[in-house]
Amino acid sequence: MPCFDIPSYATWDSVIIRFMSGDSIDIRAGGRPIGVKHYRELGFDDKKTGGSDRLWGILKYLAKVNGELSNDEMHEKEAAPLKKNISRLRDRLKSGFGIADDPFHPCHRSESFRTRFIIS
Repeated sequence: MPCFDIPSYATWDSVIIRFMSGDSIDIRAGGRPIGVKHYRELGFDDKKTGGSDRLWGILKYLAKVNGELSNDEMHEKEAAPLKKNISRLRDRLKSGFGIADDPFHPCHRSESFRTRFIIS
């Protein structure tokens, strides 16, 4: 994921990601527009299939659930892969946005995942 022109003062709390379509998102950070980006521009493409990858699917799902995915929504066999994929998504977002803090709130006992940024 390429690093965008994100203001140096921006935090995850100031990031807004809004899906424009299944393939593109509109990004705002630090109170200013960053632009509309296609999943390929963001590094979410699957080289094997030519479509979007699994992490893009997770990001789309987070948009549907207002940034919060609870443990109750996962079956046991899905929990471990989801944790790994959230970790991969976390790393991709941090490197792409250039914001070192964690884009997700800490998940304590509930093991739910909640974004620090606004996503819809």
